[in-house]
Amino acid sequence: MGIKRMIQNDAYCTDVLIQLSAVENATKSLSNHILENHLYSCVSRDLENGNLDVIDELISLFKKLVLKSEEKLPTKSVV
Repeated sequence: MGIKRMIQNDAYCTDVLIQLSAVENATKSLSNHILENHLYSCVSRDLENGNLDVIDELISLFKKLVLKSEEKLPTKSVV
């Protein structure tokens, strides 16, 4: 059952959160795989060809990835 359908069918919140976590973990795994392939193929080729601009690109990318991973969880709100 898809997450959208779970929400439409008023599934238990914990079950929806577990599915969202699974999607997030799968996305992170795929991102890591793509990054690894990028480093071994595109970046390696660019460096071999003397294109040092790729280093700035990687620094920018890593900064974005680090900032994304440092996002804070929402604080507890009193209802």
